[in-house]
Amino acid sequence: MLTDKQVRTAAAREKNYRLAERNGLHLLIAPSGSKSWRYKFRLNGKEQLITFGRYPDVSLAEAREQMEAARKALRAGLDPRHGTARSKLIGTESAVRTFGSIAKEWYDNQKSRWKPVHAADVWRGFERDLFPDLGHLPIDQIDQPILLAVLECVDKGDSQKGPVLIQRGFWGGHFDARFDGRGGMVLP
Repeated sequence: MLTDKQVRTAAAREKNYRLAERNGLHLLIAPSGSKSWRYKFRLNGKEQLITFGRYPDVSLAEAREQMEAARKALRAGLDPRHGTARSKLIGTESAVRTFGSIAKEWYDNQKSRWKPVHAADVWRGFERDLFPDLGHLPIDQIDQPILLAVLECVDKGDSQKGPVLIQRGFWGGHFDARFDGRGGMVLP
């Protein structure tokens, strides 16, 4: 394991070289003297690489934390590069937006157009069929396989329920999925 002193005193050489930390995390030192944290991992049998940032902007402790977060994502079957790229583009605010909070926003925007009985039916459908599985999940972690699995469970209980939820418009704005009319789901 590296120490902060080793990282701080690493000098440039004629060619790029690495100082290994652990579990694929290393510090790449360029001939120009710049130092950047990188994490090498395997995903679907292929070697992948994430750059966490330059030293000293990203400390040794921060690089270790980011590596552990990436390893956790890998254990969950997720590509850790997506979270890093997404955070750079839109910030971390979306990580706390759950399916439940977005569904509530959508419902609040739609219910004024509906009769009270219909609005109550829609909300009851969310609470009964979707919130138990999806309500707590961050929206950026709900991908098509998760959505398909939940909708298939909903569809088994009531063959009209899944198509009705999609027809009502919630899915169209957030997910690209539709039913084929024979009980199956068509994903692009």
